[in-house]
Amino acid sequence: LGFWGDGFHPEVACGVLEGNPIHEDMMEFLSLYLAGRRSFLLNVIPDGSGEPCSYIAGDVVEGWAQGVSEARKLQTLWTDAPPDLVVVSCGGAPFDLDLYQGSKSLSAIEPLLREGTAVLLVANLPDGMGTVEYDEVMRLALEDLPSAMDRVRKNFSIPGYIAAKNVSEYQKYQMALVTPNKQVAFPGYITPNFEDALEFLMSGKEPARVLFVRSGNAVHVDIRGEIVAIPMK
Repeated sequence: LGFWGDGFHPEVACGVLEGNPIHEDMMEFLSLYLAGRRSFLLNVIPDGSGEPCSYIAGDVVEGWAQGVSEARKLQTLWTDAPPDLVVVSCGGAPFDLDLYQGSKSLSAIEPLLREGTAVLLVANLPDGMGTVEYDEVMRLALEDLPSAMDRVRKNFSIPGYIAAKNVSEYQKYQMALVTPNKQVAFPGYITPNFEDALEFLMSGKEPARVLFVRSGNAVHVDIRGEIVAIPMK
């Protein structure tokens, strides 16, 4: 469901529900599973410090959709125009334990990416790439993306899928990773030095618009006026 022709489905993305085949498949499964059963949902939405901010309870589907609406209000960062440079952090430990987890911060800023956008990810990565599958598929995709996608299609795994999608999506942009871990693979420039990464991305030019996202693991960033509809089923 996540593939589309020779590439990846454009609607399988962070914050996208309408037209997302994976979301629609999960909702269909849920409706089949709950048929004839009693069910009840209780979700807790935290604030920026991790404390409970909102409680959602009731019908599983309608309650979840209401929770999504509440979370979107609380956790969406809005900008009026695409930035020239996005500097994003994972929010510190343990969210930057490895690149498999750290890549969630890149997913959060995908709606901002346009031709010419530069992205600087800051992550400690003491555990390197994370899972073996994510590591192997990432390195294969950097050398031969079609072969990596074939591998994932034949032996699907979520880490492998994410690794191949990361390379497919991010190799189109100027990317840099600031990390002390020299053993990781990444679809861009890797350096332990922040200033070095900026020089690589901007080549000495001053970006007109810069957006800093300090906790990319916990937010969704979007451009004002481009709200994604959430269907109530």
